[in-house]
Order: sequence, then C-alpha cells, then structure tokens
Amino acid sequence: MRAKKNEDDREDEHFRDAVARRQSLYSAEALRRGAAVDEAIAMHPQFLAGLNAIDRAFQLGRALSTPTGVCIVGPAGVGKSTLLEYFLASLPPNDLFEAGRGAIRIRMPKSPILGSTIEAILSALRYPFPKTNNAQIAIKRQNSLDALRQYRTHVLLVDEAHNLCRPTTSKGACGDEGTPVTEYLRQIVDHRVGLVLCGGAGLLQLQDRDKYLHSRCASAVEFKRFDYDRDWMSVISQLVSQCPEHGMATLLSHANSDRLQRATRGSLRWLKMLVIEAVLISTDKGRTELADEDLRAAFDRALAGLQGLANPWRDK
Repeated sequence: MRAKKNEDDREDEHFRDAVARRQSLYSAEALRRGAAVDEAIAMHPQFLAGLNAIDRAFQLGRALSTPTGVCIVGPAGVGKSTLLEYFLASLPPNDLFEAGRGAIRIRMPKSPILGSTIEAILSALRYPFPKTNNAQIAIKRQNSLDALRQYRTHVLLVDEAHNLCRPTTSKGACGDEGTPVTEYLRQIVDHRVGLVLCGGAGLLQLQDRDKYLHSRCASAVEFKRFDYDRDWMSVISQLVSQCPEHGMATLLSHANSDRLQRATRGSLRWLKMLVIEAVLISTDKGRTELADEDLRAAFDRALAGLQGLANPWRDK
C-alpha cells in the first residue's frame, strides 16, 4: 500500500514539473491551444455516476437528518479531483445558500490533525480569523459548525481522503472507532451537511479506521483506468470535439486510439498530458493538425520517464 501511495505522489510531482517546463519551452499561441485541451471535460459513465452521487449528497445533506455521505475511490489520474472542480464550478447561485459556500472543498494532508482540518474548513468558508492553535480547538470547532449552519453549506468535499486511513500514532486514535479528525467529520455529517470523501484505494480501509464514519458514507462510486473500449473512444471523441481550433481527428483512428490507451494505460491525466504536449509541439511546428510525429515526440517528452514503456509511435 505504501508503494502505491508513493507512486501517486510521484505522478503528481511529474505533472507539476511538466507544467513548469512548458512555460519556458513553448510560444504563447501554443500554450493557448494547449490550455483548451487542459480545460476539456469528458462526460464518461464513471464521471456521470460520481457527479450524480455528489448531486445527491448536496441535495439531501441539508434536507434530511439521515446521514448523507459518499466515497469516490480510484487510482491517481482517473479524474476524481477534476470531478470535484467541475461540480464546484457548475454550482449555480441559489438563495438556499450563501454564494460560494453551498459546497466547499478541502484537501486532506498526509498526516491529518484536528486543528488543521478545522482551519481548512473555516478558510474554505472564508470565515474571519480561521487560524487555530491547540488552546482554541474547542472554540474554533464550534465556530466551524456554527458557520456551516449559518452559511447553509450543503456538502463538504474532501479530496485526498485516503489520508484519513493512513496508519497513525496520533493522540486520540482508537482502533476502528476513529481519530479526532474522523470524529469531527462525523459531527459535521450529523449537523446535516453532506460529505463526499474522494481518494485512492486506501479509502477502502475506512471501515477499519472509523466504522462510524464508514456507516455514514455507505454510498460508493469507483473510478478505474480505461480499457480500450467504447468508453475510451467516447473520451477521445469528446476531447477532439471540444478542441476544434487545433485539428486532432487523427486521435480517432483505430491505430492511434489504441496507441493512446497503451501509452497512457487508460489514465485520463496521462492522456491529457500527452495530447497537450502534442498540441504544443504541433503548434510550434506551424501545423494546425496533429501528426504522428507530434505524438511520438510528445510521448518522449511527457511520459517516457514516468512509465518505462516503449513509445508506441516508434513500434509501428
């Protein structure tokens, strides 16, 4: 399990390095076209199932006293964080909640502690003076619960929630009865706020970490990497149709769609990294349509060091 988590961390670092490198390598026009690919969203079945689950938690969180929680679980790079970002961006203004506070998102660090979790929620709510220290935890905790009620927050989105299940020696941890952080999340749910826990495979151990929180998050959606199938072709087709300014029709051929799946192992993050890189290269070569040589070069620049896989555009 530790090796898997380390792999996820390396993927995030590799992605950040790629973004920083592009800013010094490519023209402004290339970056503009690459940004269009970066912003594209593929509405595949897993994404829609996750979106429906969050919509349900949002709608029922304030309406019912029965706990409304969901776990969205999947490996790195399959679109879990993108799903949360999309939900927040697509939430329309409504008189039922304060603007920007109807749904809030926090990121759970590797070693979560109660004080920093309270502070993260207060910050997400734009609460004045969110800083918390040990002497203020009880007061700030109550402030956060009062603020969630005052701002009529419907749902709390927790990214990297698998970190809740990491082995811990923190004070207050007690077998499968939880930690101070998971107990605080239980309290939030019991105050009629929907809860969405989004994370890697470690989140499947929630029942062993906190059986009470697990019972409040009985709904689950699983994200997986894509096989070479109809859903994969749909993802590529949506990517192509949402970015018409730079021609990418070549991605729809059987040969290239198969190479894309092998090159990325069905990871949406790696797919975007590869296609963005190809568009950047193609634009600065003066082309308006992607060519196989762009994809070949993009793989070498964006993914070869990460995967240890032969470039599929070299073994044709």
